[in-house]
Amino acid sequence: MEGHISVDKTKQMYLEQRLKLQFSRGENSFEVSCQICGKKLRGTLTISKFGNAWNIHIDNGTFHHQDGNHKNNSVENLILLCHICHKRLHDWGIIQRWLKKTGKTISDLPDCSRLKPYFTGY
Repeated sequence: MEGHISVDKTKQMYLEQRLKLQFSRGENSFEVSCQICGKKLRGTLTISKFGNAWNIHIDNGTFHHQDGNHKNNSVENLILLCHICHKRLHDWGIIQRWLKKTGKTISDLPDCSRLKPYFTGY
């Protein structure tokens, strides 16, 4: 497909352009931070002898599509998050959709800042 860039290549470009990492042929290890909370994330990326990126893996992290469209893999649409922040963003999206559906606003919600989390990993 002419003009097509692989998802892995786009993620490589994100890591290089946004996070200023450099990769060489073969397996590369790297350390980055969650773009929200700053948690350290370790990952690997393999570059083929032809310069193609593949097999990107990030321990406890993922690339989030900011516009919600998983087909939009542009560098500008990606953000690298730890699994906890990624879940929180999706949970916040559920709350935002509920507020919109019910005609409520954020000020209609009770203050829940003193509630203990169900999941102790927060």
